[in-house]
Amino acid sequence: MASFYAELHVGGVSYRVLHCNYEFRQATTARGRVQAKVRHLPLELTLDVPTDDQLLAWAHAPHKPLAGAVVFYDMAAQVAHETIAFAAGECVRYAEQFASGATGNGAYVCQLTIAAPSFELRAGGPAAVEASTMDAAIGGASMAEALPSAALAVGSGEDIGAAAKAGGQALAITNLLAATKDVNPTNSQTNCADIATALIARLRGTNPEAVAGDTPVQFIPDIEATHNVKFDFGQDFHQAFNTIRNSPEGTIGLLVMVPKVPGMGHVVTIVNQEGVPTILEGQRWDPFNPAEVITSSSRAERRYGNPDKVHLGLAIVSPPTEPLA
Repeated sequence: MASFYAELHVGGVSYRVLHCNYEFRQATTARGRVQAKVRHLPLELTLDVPTDDQLLAWAHAPHKPLAGAVVFYDMAAQVAHETIAFAAGECVRYAEQFASGATGNGAYVCQLTIAAPSFELRAGGPAAVEASTMDAAIGGASMAEALPSAALAVGSGEDIGAAAKAGGQALAITNLLAATKDVNPTNSQTNCADIATALIARLRGTNPEAVAGDTPVQFIPDIEATHNVKFDFGQDFHQAFNTIRNSPEGTIGLLVMVPKVPGMGHVVTIVNQEGVPTILEGQRWDPFNPAEVITSSSRAERRYGNPDKVHLGLAIVSPPTEPLA
């Protein structure tokens, strides 16, 4: 039998799940015919007692619907096997239990009951990551043939070269993997736009120790205004990687992913490091999608989705308006 591992993802935090009970029922007539809609029973979870008070606060709140999911991972295959998702869940029961010893029900556990209008049980992982909220109406505005010119969305080739030169020295001494590991100390799942801003500050050398806070979601216009860019849509990861690869060394860009079904989007920083396009991902979603550097467009598709699932936008970040000291 395969070995499985499960996590509850809610409120931008993940919690290890020790036990889960999910059930729905449908009333039938004496002849076995369905006579009512499916009734979803509350989701019953047992977790390790969390180190924060977020779940306790959720339980105390009289009305605080949150989106979340319980994800089950096949440890042998290293893939998400199944997901129970909810769009407006409320914590209606919270209890802690302590038992001496390491056998039986465990030493110190938290029992959680989540009620929601409906739950969605589906194969695989979450359909969309709870990160920055994107404007799903934006997408497919540019054809793939225009992608080699995507970098011109924020200026001329001289602008891009200047941006690369301005950040080149800082980039050379930046440990990219270490940066992704410590830029998001709270492991928030809603702050990808803030992570991108912090990583750019590190790459530019303007703030070598910049970190992202536990900030709320942002929309595409907010991100574009922050960095003075305009995302160019209509491409896939292979094309975006080629655009960065063919740009001057040190070029910094932003990649935004918008799901083709209603949901939450995501944004990451991508940089040309010595000719290698490198995505800097500061969020840990699950054991198989950690904070990481991604240098393969195929790996990017596995983590974020292929063109059938997401609209992809690329923007090159313009050089600083003030020269570095």
